[in-house]
Amino acid sequence: REMEEGEGARRARRRPVALGTLRVLYVSQGVSVTLVATTLIVYAAFWDVLRADCSLDHSTKLKVTFGLTLTANFIAQAYSMYSNVLLRTRNSKNRARNFLLTANVFLVVIASSMVATNQLQQHYDGNTLVPQTHHHVSPWPFRAMFALGILELVIGAYGLIVTLVTFLGKLGDKYLASATLPVPYLILVYVGQFVGILLAALSGILAISYRHTGVDSLTVAMMRCNCLAAILMCVASFLAQSAYSLLTNPRLISGLEVEEVDLDDAEVIERCKREKWVEAINQTTGDSHVGAWGGEDALALMRMYQRAFNKRGAVPDVDGVCLRIYSSTTKIQNPIFVNPDSKNQDCKHETKTSRSEEETIALVFITVVKKFDLTDYVHGCLGRCLKQLFGARGLIPILSMRFGLVGFQWPFHSGVFLVHRRPGASSGGVIMTRVLRAVVEWNDAKGKCATLLVPSLETQTEHKSFSYSHFLTLSLTPTTICDLRPHAGRTYKEFMKKALKKGDRRDHEGYFRKRDGLIHIDEKFQSGLGENYDLVLFRLWTNIASFRTGRGEAQTLIQASPEFFRSISEDLPSSSRSLFALTIPNPSNTTTANTYGEDAKVPNSHLVESHVTTRMCLPLLREDKGVVCNRGLDLAVGSAILFSFRRGNAKGGTLTSDIQGLDHRRARPRKGYFVMLARAVRYALENGYDFVDFGPTTVKPKIDAGCRLVKCYAGYHTRSLLMRSMLKSSSAKFTSSQQDDSVEAKGDLEDVKQAAISRDAAFREAELRKKKKCL
Repeated sequence: REMEEGEGARRARRRPVALGTLRVLYVSQGVSVTLVATTLIVYAAFWDVLRADCSLDHSTKLKVTFGLTLTANFIAQAYSMYSNVLLRTRNSKNRARNFLLTANVFLVVIASSMVATNQLQQHYDGNTLVPQTHHHVSPWPFRAMFALGILELVIGAYGLIVTLVTFLGKLGDKYLASATLPVPYLILVYVGQFVGILLAALSGILAISYRHTGVDSLTVAMMRCNCLAAILMCVASFLAQSAYSLLTNPRLISGLEVEEVDLDDAEVIERCKREKWVEAINQTTGDSHVGAWGGEDALALMRMYQRAFNKRGAVPDVDGVCLRIYSSTTKIQNPIFVNPDSKNQDCKHETKTSRSEEETIALVFITVVKKFDLTDYVHGCLGRCLKQLFGARGLIPILSMRFGLVGFQWPFHSGVFLVHRRPGASSGGVIMTRVLRAVVEWNDAKGKCATLLVPSLETQTEHKSFSYSHFLTLSLTPTTICDLRPHAGRTYKEFMKKALKKGDRRDHEGYFRKRDGLIHIDEKFQSGLGENYDLVLFRLWTNIASFRTGRGEAQTLIQASPEFFRSISEDLPSSSRSLFALTIPNPSNTTTANTYGEDAKVPNSHLVESHVTTRMCLPLLREDKGVVCNRGLDLAVGSAILFSFRRGNAKGGTLTSDIQGLDHRRARPRKGYFVMLARAVRYALENGYDFVDFGPTTVKPKIDAGCRLVKCYAGYHTRSLLMRSMLKSSSAKFTSSQQDDSVEAKGDLEDVKQAAISRDAAFREAELRKKKKCL
């Protein structure tokens, strides 16, 4: 709370309340509450005066009554805004709430005024209340303003309901942290503002033209009032949305500094002492729980992504940004309460201050997608039309934005690594909150991304800090993790007997080998695939990507390329990655080629003469027609990249299987997908890993292979209210679409819980056996 309010707000709270402020506050609250009722009473009297048959001229009565009503509304609203906003000595959140209330009340008052006056003006002609018959005046401008008034009245009424919810104490704070405005409501708000500007301009032009065409003065005055009222409604609506944006996304102070660093720069590495970063990440995060990475592998992956995106150009329109977040200030004590130091103590303090001036707090990696196309998530004919018109490469690219993933696409993991942590159990959450706020401050200052996304597992610290950093917390599809800690030291056959059901204990690897299949796990990236391994991996990955998008699933955030696969093999240490491939014998001494189009769900394979070379294939690849040359080698039917995250050569850590590719036509008869799952678990078990992360897709086969579901969250941050609501609704739809697969995969939930309980019990028994052996 102190960090949120800032030093200025704390000083403001200590100041005494000015004389008469409380009286003004009480009166202003009464004015805000009774303003709508007073307006209704005034317009009821206004209606009676207009319908009364007296000697006074009707136009004079209309002008006087309307002028008095509008003047009273302006005075009341100005008084309310002055008392609630300027004289309220509280934090910015309370001021925003009062400003939101004032803006919505003002919008309701002006909208009701325009509804009443334009309804009457449609039936006014000269000095009598009859249908409009003047040939110079059309009733359509008044009808349009009448409709706009009704629309703004509905918007203001809903805004008042939302405002009252924000005043409900802790319940209101939870609503602001988790809820969003409905997308239809925001669309109505933006439509109302656009139409209001058009009608304001139209009313101003008509008022000027009617003045020179002999139209009566009352109609000209009403046109001017419509112009002024439309402008005021747009301003009130804009201020209400600004106040709501301030409540949901306040500008929080982190107290940290941010700089962009290049991990491939030797001067930066020497200045920042990379070894200390590695050791600090190992000590702060460790690798003893799900989602934890070792420091050496984490830094190597960040450097590889920076090289692939910024130097190699492996993925177009994507940048890799590494942020060093540090504290440049030290705690300064008040000299009044501290005894003066000696000269030696002063020298010690100066040395300590200079060393701690730039203490590194965290390293953050952000994948910046320059052209994130929102039309990719709209399917069917509508999606194709929107893509041609408003997509990233359309005529007007208004549905394209800059998107920032605070982490990595492969593996899908958070990019926040703490390298400093104070003693205490809760210090990690506090520092993580400050780090996320510092990332938002950097993004606001640089304008890099319209939206930031931070993925996090339930075992990580990030998702616990989302609400304190005002990130919108959303639940994603749970990921699948195979926990091998209870089975340390066992063979794969023993693992199957202990962890798998009887129906899932099939020898998939033996069946694949009987069909003349070979399994390759190699750090050199050429075992079984040859020198053109990057083209082979790209072809197989494109098969799965096209197959999933053909089923209506969302596309990956970034698209792989042959250069990206080659960057993984060349820029990552051999201990951090391995090639996982399935091959079958080539039916003839030919070169296998594969072409695919943009709209094809599954590529069409055909054979090419053996004299085709790699240089002949590359021009086709540049034309978005994937061609893979495997002359004289076996056919690759499955592939994946195994990323290793552990502390050097020590046992433990996490193994991930990512960027998977599959040739469905050839791999499905040989159970290729199940072979890859079983072989990855066996490889991790034999090499002493604690966890195997397979990701959130195709849950059922992975659970059959011994995995369990781990909740996955995402924190979104954007300054746009519409984008905030759209992201939450799209995430809810994505989660609901994956719910059926998750339920089918889990089967009976009680069985899954019992299996998890038995695995935990087995893990505890293994720990007890180790302790007994040590004793």
